Order: sequence, then C-alpha cells, then structure tokens
Amino acid sequence: MSTEELLEKFGINVTYLNPCSLTPNEYKSKMGGKETYVLDQIFSCICCKKQTSLIIEIFQTDFDEFYFPENFDYVQVKTCYNEKCNNDEFYLAYGKIQNLEINTKKSNTHIPDVYLNPIKALEIPFNTYETKEQIEYIQGANMDAYESKIYDYTAKIGTKINGDIFSWHEMDIPVCDCGNKKNHILQISSYEPNIHPNENRPYYEWDSSIGVFVGEVGNYHYFICKVCGFKTIESTWDSR
Repeated sequence: MSTEELLEKFGINVTYLNPCSLTPNEYKSKMGGKETYVLDQIFSCICCKKQTSLIIEIFQTDFDEFYFPENFDYVQVKTCYNEKCNNDEFYLAYGKIQNLEINTKKSNTHIPDVYLNPIKALEIPFNTYETKEQIEYIQGANMDAYESKIYDYTAKIGTKINGDIFSWHEMDIPVCDCGNKKNHILQISSYEPNIHPNENRPYYEWDSSIGVFVGEVGNYHYFICKVCGFKTIESTWDSR
C-alpha cells in the first residue's frame, strides 16, 4: 500500500495552530497576552488566588473542529506562573460569549499576544488510535518499511487541535468509564516550534524569536469522551 493509500485509509484530521506572528490577523483565537473575556472559574489561581495567565483562547467561529459542548462557543487554557504554585498545572474552561464580560485587567503573562496561522493536515496514528483494519495491516507489513512510509505523517510537536498525540515517552490514551477510548482534542507544546506539516526543518530546531515558551511540561494533552460529554475532559502532560 502506498503512502497516499495509507493516508486515505487511516489518516485523521488535525489542525496545527502554528502561532507565528505578533501581528493581528483574521483569527481572534490566539496564544498569550490578555484574554478577551473573563471566565470566573479559572480567572484566579486556586492556590495563591492571584490572576492566572492565558496560554491559549479559542473561538468556535475560528475553529469549529474543536470540541465545544452545546451552548458554548469559547474556551481558555490558563496557568499560574507564581513560583510558589505548581505551574505544571493548566486549567481549561468554556464559556458562552454573550454571557461573558470583556476582560479589562492587565495581562499577567510573559507570553505576548501571538497570532495563529493554522494549517490543516492528516496524521496517521501510531500506537495510539489505530483502527482494527490498520492493526491488521501493520501485522502483515514489513515494520521498517511501514514506519518509513508513515513517518512524515505521524504526530509532531506543536500546539494543535485533534489529531494524534506527540509524547516524549510512551503514553496510554485515557479510557472513559463507558469503555470508549477518549478523543485527543488539544495538544499544547511548551516549546512551540511553529512547524508546518511536512516542513523539512526537524521539530527540535525551533526559532526562539517566534517560538512560545509556556512551561516546562513537554506537551500538554486534553482528552474527552465525545459520547459522554465535557464532564469527561481530562488532561495529562509528559515532561521533556
């Protein structure tokens, strides 16, 4: 089976958000800077009570492929950079824009407003979300030849919506109480390399002038069971 046939059969959709510009564009969604709206449930750190810092905000009007529960159209991920707190912990919350207040507080993050140039692509899952058909194909394939074919289309480092996980070590996909494997809905990379899918530059050669450092957590992952709903959201991180 050719690489193109493997992509057609086993590819899953992913959107690399590619934060790469300090100049606003048509996307309201962004990383860093001041959050647009106040989400009370994560506005203050639960430990030190200080204002939390925005990692990313996503508007449904920009990215309807992201998981939004019914009646929600906005989501934030934030953290606390107080050295006395656990800044390996990220907090996610949803809101309905028409019910939210505009944020007038000063930004509390070292990350500037970084705007997005999203790239849609296909990824072939490897040791994570394989279908039964893919597993059967792998069992009958030459593994070295198979890995060579799919390498450019396996998960990469970088902040992205959906797709497969990129992890620095082997990581199990969480399973819901209903028995279903949870869907990977968001990956946040602590060193954002601004990679375009299939770019020739290796993922570890990131440009510090446009890269975004959000914390020493390797990659942060959010999962959900889309059958049981947003109460099943959970997160995990892998340390580099």
